[in-house]
Amino acid sequence: MKRNITQLALVALVLVFAAAAISQTGMRKMFRGNGDNNRNFVTLENSGQLQSTLAMTSSFDISADIRLDSIQDGAALELNVQLGSLTTGNSAYDMEVFSARFIDWKGASTVNFKLLDLAISRNYALENEKAVPASGRGVLTIGSVSDTVGVDLQIRYLAANDVTRGRLPGDLLHLNGSINFRLSDFGIVIPQEALLRLDDRVKLRFDVYTSTQM
Repeated sequence: MKRNITQLALVALVLVFAAAAISQTGMRKMFRGNGDNNRNFVTLENSGQLQSTLAMTSSFDISADIRLDSIQDGAALELNVQLGSLTTGNSAYDMEVFSARFIDWKGASTVNFKLLDLAISRNYALENEKAVPASGRGVLTIGSVSDTVGVDLQIRYLAANDVTRGRLPGDLLHLNGSINFRLSDFGIVIPQEALLRLDDRVKLRFDVYTSTQM
């Protein structure tokens, strides 16, 4: 009788752990996104003493692997931006901005960002339609040079319904973030003639709706 009770207790314990594992797996979701016909975008922002520069693109891809009940638990985020697609809205001006006379990417074609970790300011769980602020660290790579940078995020989960399906299928994750870095940390030197028009500090912003069905 004691042996049967012990066996039943072990079986119950295994079932509890299995249920917990299934529950945790169910709370983790993979989201993916891209330019979405120019409705999602990435901007490059710079404020010099004599000039502010703003360029944008919808040529990028992004992915986020996240637990809805604990977003700082092993969160993954990766962003790839095509540098050659950045535009100020003026093609003639683009030739000046992205040249050896202003911002010279030294042959790099993409910017890649991979999240290392997240710290949540108030709440670690995502509730439907409520934004959660977070900050963290990641590795930014431009060409062959990588550096650790900070990232600030607003993360909003949107469970699929008739309204959200008008934008994208599946559950959605709205990622509104900014990555700050210095050109000099990536071997990019400001030319003498651009010293007052270009600042070493650059902000890369992204405003993206991602989906579990992309």
